[in-house]
Amino acid sequence: MDASPPALYPSMPTLKKELGSNWTMAAWRAIAAPKGLPPDIQAKLVATLKKVHDSKEFRDFMASRGFGVLWYGPDDGAKFISAGVGKGRDNAWHGAIRSLTIGSTTYNFTAGGVLATN
Repeated sequence: MDASPPALYPSMPTLKKELGSNWTMAAWRAIAAPKGLPPDIQAKLVATLKKVHDSKEFRDFMASRGFGVLWYGPDDGAKFISAGVGKGRDNAWHGAIRSLTIGSTTYNFTAGGVLATN
């Protein structure tokens, strides 16, 4: 439910066109690691995942299935999750994810938002 029709289905109507709604929702994927992961291991993992993300093979694979790709590293990923998943009642994930640790920060999700605790 994007603002634009998916690349694989360019004639698919959008919620905006059909209902006048600006509401959107998209699938996203994330990779998380256990709390306390040593910084050198985290750096290696992030660099490897970025290399995969940037590869033509991965991008072609995702595009062939109608998925876009955006890169968020650990800090930006935490902000994205905090802004989206943490909104509770405003999204489909309400109640599905209770907490997530990124780096040294644990995000505890509530119906009204997200509380970051260290």
